[in-house]
Amino acid sequence: MNAKIQEYSSLIEENLYRYVVVKNVELKADVTFTNGEASNADLVNGDELVRIRSNYKNIEGTFKAGDKVDVTGIVSIFDETVQLYIASISTSTSGPAT
Repeated sequence: MNAKIQEYSSLIEENLYRYVVVKNVELKADVTFTNGEASNADLVNGDELVRIRSNYKNIEGTFKAGDKVDVTGIVSIFDETVQLYIASISTSTSGPAT
């Protein structure tokens, strides 16, 4: 299954359960993802903020605040907040945020 490249600003309720990729977005704070542990982080793009969550997924890596990343995941909602359950995250090699 291929993820659809999604505009960062369209990670909204209307796109729930879609498998998407957002590219070259910035992490708000330092985060470490550890296999078998749940982790949350926030992506920022200008004034927009999206929560990402690793829910015990086999994701590992440490990223610093301000790092630009590419994230693949499923748009979801928890406690009335849209978030992205991530399937993968990597350092971005892209241009402007999408």
